Amino acid sequence: MLRSALRSSEADDGVESLIRRAVTLSQISGADFPPRFFEVELDGLVRHRSDKLMSPTAIAEYLGQVSPLPFAPDFPFADQIRKAVQPAVKLDTLELRISGLEEPVYRPHRKAFTDEKRKGTFEDVEVFTIPDVDGGLAAIGWLLHHEYDGAVPSGTGFKGVRLRAGNVQIGGNALLEELFTEPRFNSWSIGEVHILDRRIVPNARRDDFEQNSHYSNLLNQLSPIARAVSKRCRTSSRRRQLLRDVEIQEGGIKERLQILAQGGIRREARKAQGTQIDHALNKMTRIANAQELENDKQKLLSRIAKLWERTRAAIGTISNSPLDMLAPHKRAMYGQMFELIYDCSVNRLAAKALVDRILERISTTDSGKGATESVRRSNRAATAGKGNKRRAASRKKGSSARKTRRKAQSSYTNGAKD
Repeated sequence: MLRSALRSSEADDGVESLIRRAVTLSQISGADFPPRFFEVELDGLVRHRSDKLMSPTAIAEYLGQVSPLPFAPDFPFADQIRKAVQPAVKLDTLELRISGLEEPVYRPHRKAFTDEKRKGTFEDVEVFTIPDVDGGLAAIGWLLHHEYDGAVPSGTGFKGVRLRAGNVQIGGNALLEELFTEPRFNSWSIGEVHILDRRIVPNARRDDFEQNSHYSNLLNQLSPIARAVSKRCRTSSRRRQLLRDVEIQEGGIKERLQILAQGGIRREARKAQGTQIDHALNKMTRIANAQELENDKQKLLSRIAKLWERTRAAIGTISNSPLDMLAPHKRAMYGQMFELIYDCSVNRLAAKALVDRILERISTTDSGKGATESVRRSNRAATAGKGNKRRAASRKKGSSARKTRRKAQSSYTNGAKD
């Protein structure tokens, strides 16, 4: 109506007349309402595409971050924060309800937070104070510590260290990111700073504070706290990197143990595989002794000890292989071929799968050939044995005949002389 009146070509009666025509005033009984409250009703709005003003959930998410609302009942550190901050800041100011939502709106902090990659759990809360230039209290804040495994998901509504004045958020979650050794570490953090010094004043847009000496003092005092959080982030990042290195080395060792158990490579190659396993185990031991893995050291050393035992057993054991039924020159040929496959393949698992298929083919084809050849050798041996017996009998018979002839000839000669 107001827009239509402004476009009208009728005589202008003034602003008061326009407002009286556009506004309707009514009175209702307040018997069922609390002593102090306010209510905002949006009526006759037109939706424009994905208009967030028409979404009760989107409005609740925004107001839950910026408004002076109580913590959710399932937030485990609510009482601890309230007791630490309450003397200076009045928390849990409002009870907010939105049409279309059954539950009242709370601050976004919950028991934990999750995303597609991980589930984060809160470990501890740290409360700190910031003095002003006169020695009074400029601000009080709290940090919610967790695993620091990466950036807090944006959908949680509490990513980053945020500033509040009068328990109302000023600016966004990135207002203090320049205080961290790396700006990204602010998104790993969870916390709030409540401004108490009235000389630190929000600007007109309420997206930052007026730049003055008191605000500069606040930022200078917050810098060591941000650096301490950055150190936690860096330590956690370094720890995850070391654990990934351990997993990589352990995976390589297990692959090489499978190659040794396969029995398809020659003695020199087996020795080389054992040497590579020794290097990997030594690297795992050095990683396990790193300062960042102090809490994981015993578990890692236990895993390393088990791998040492498996390695010694694998090196000292000569596995049965389909190559054992082949002739020596063929075993050497296949062994050299398998070593080339492992050396030239980018993926050791794929190389092992290929060698497994080759060995399976050898066991199903050359074993039959080997059995046939064995039968043939046995037949040839049996035939040769019979021939040898006949030749031996023939030689024995010929020798007896020669002895008989020599004896008869000797008797004839002696008779002639007589």
